[in-house]
Amino acid sequence: MDDLFLDLVLLPSGEIIEKDAEELEDALSKRIIDKNLYDLAWNEVKTIKSLISTANFDLIKLSNTHKEMLSKILK
Repeated sequence: MDDLFLDLVLLPSGEIIEKDAEELEDALSKRIIDKNLYDLAWNEVKTIKSLISTANFDLIKLSNTHKEMLSKILK
């Protein structure tokens, strides 16, 4: 697993919060990452946000399935 410094938080309301952009900027300025990885991180954020907005992000579907399964077990 690679950590590209940026985090996305998807709230139940559907709002998406970008976190840790300053960490990505800091990593670039300190040359922990290069411009290619910096651009990759922002492109991944853009792609994931697009998938979420069109209900095509499979990990969300999977997490909802697991939530339903756990809800039934924990009742």
